[in-house]
Amino acid sequence: MFFSYSIVNFFYAKSIVFFYFCTKFATAVEIYTSLENLSHLQPVLTIGVFDGVHLGHKQLFSLLKAKAKALRAPSMVVTFWPHPHLFFNPDDKKFRLLMSVREKETILKDIGIDHLLILPFNNELAQTSAADFIKTVLVDGLNIRHLLVGDDHRFGKERTGSIESVMKLASQFDFGVSGLDSITSDEIRVSSTYIRSCLVSGDLATANKLLGYPYFIMGSVESGKQIGRQLGFPTANISCCEGWKQIPKDGVYIVKVKWNGSEFGGMLNIGTRPTIEDAGKKSIEVHLFGHSGRLYGEELKVSFFQRLREEMRFNNLDELRAQLENDKINALAALQQLSE
Repeated sequence: MFFSYSIVNFFYAKSIVFFYFCTKFATAVEIYTSLENLSHLQPVLTIGVFDGVHLGHKQLFSLLKAKAKALRAPSMVVTFWPHPHLFFNPDDKKFRLLMSVREKETILKDIGIDHLLILPFNNELAQTSAADFIKTVLVDGLNIRHLLVGDDHRFGKERTGSIESVMKLASQFDFGVSGLDSITSDEIRVSSTYIRSCLVSGDLATANKLLGYPYFIMGSVESGKQIGRQLGFPTANISCCEGWKQIPKDGVYIVKVKWNGSEFGGMLNIGTRPTIEDAGKKSIEVHLFGHSGRLYGEELKVSFFQRLREEMRFNNLDELRAQLENDKINALAALQQLSE
């Protein structure tokens, strides 16, 4: 489903407020990985990958919750893992995702979805026709009350399932269907694919606007060469992302880091550290403001708020240190503005 950029500003502002409210008052989402003993749920549901859970997805989930409330039924999201593209194209080294399953679970909990069903995308599912999927999964497995589906959504073997075929089957199996119109524009469309391209090109501002929240990564801290500590800017080296996670373009970013219930502002570098001899392997290093302890083995959530500059090569470490001091001044000023 795609949403025009002309409505993005409205949904972005609304989403930020909604995201804060849901995060503060979130309830637990029930998570399932099979259909066993779920026929009693009789949910209102929608189906999709929902990579990134962007503004378009959130509008859909808002309608899902409203419909569920009206029917006095639980809301449910049905999604898949691995991503179908990864299943059909296992050798595609360029394909990236905005979100892991665990990250998706976290956001859906914050939004307030009642149930999340994660179906394994395997050969059996890939060969299942749209009609068989509806009969086996939605009707027999979940005893569905109502389905929300976009008019451009396709599912089932060879993607033959459409809103038209769903409506015919809904009449046969006695469940409701709401077809949602896609909102398109000749300018920019809100989609997971477009957001990925923004991150690759370094356009973090647009990516965050279309997501409705700051893009984030989650990873554990591993040991490094401690060059940052010698410069007066100790960094946590983050190992993350399994190889399919979309990493923003190389450069220096203003970030916020959540760890062990606390949040710190910071600045982060993605790149090959060209000033340091023998560097060449890409790394993700974050310097936390107001924290000087060791974090080895700890998991951090890093949210990207602003791109400061490109990664640069300096003639020596003194020049690098001077630039880091300037970056810190700019980052602290930006973080102060974000908090006002």
